[in-house]
Amino acid sequence: MNRRISDNIVQIKKRMFDAAGRAGRSIDEIVLLGASKNRNTEEINEAYESGVEVFGENRAQELIAKQGGVRSGVKWHFIGHLQRNKVKDVVGLVELIHSVDSRRVGIEINKRASDIGQVQQVLLQLNTGGERSKYGLSLEEAKPLLNEFLNCENIDVRGFSTVAPNVENAEEIRWVFRDLRMAMEEINKETGAGMVELSMGMTGDFDVAIEEGATIIRVGTGVFGPIESREP
Repeated sequence: MNRRISDNIVQIKKRMFDAAGRAGRSIDEIVLLGASKNRNTEEINEAYESGVEVFGENRAQELIAKQGGVRSGVKWHFIGHLQRNKVKDVVGLVELIHSVDSRRVGIEINKRASDIGQVQQVLLQLNTGGERSKYGLSLEEAKPLLNEFLNCENIDVRGFSTVAPNVENAEEIRWVFRDLRMAMEEINKETGAGMVELSMGMTGDFDVAIEEGATIIRVGTGVFGPIESREP
């Protein structure tokens, strides 16, 4: 067992517990997702044995390559930007896709899921921080897409995701997480969609994200450590 990974996870879960307590929430309401981009299957298995059950990949090829080398209980999510021509490689392999940001991708997911007889759970990715360098929908774009997807039989929109701006002080971006939660609450009231998932918060800011309602946090460096520190 890699004590570094195990110790990291203990610290992450303590931060989760403390943040949930400040918000009057239970840690059981929050999923710790190990962001495993560029991490090998040995590291993923070590994290799994230390209590992380869900892992997220950014690239379809990397997701496929790791499938056979991990423990049988590992659950996969897709958290990277998803191109339409890669949908076929992802649907059916992951429990949840965090990054639907266009009608074309959503319709393709619905079609592929229909072809294999499954309902694919997804999140709409919103760019609440307004950064041009980031993928994601505006709230105005998300509303009509959600209404359309609600009529699709093989796609289940479970909520929203976002990637906040990278800042030193997470308090500076609290508004990003709050806006996403409020947007989901608003659209739920308007549409009756019943969305429940908010995927937001990473290593440096997940404490604030939890305080603002995150149900899934995506933690890479916090779980595995810096990539450059790995032993060869």
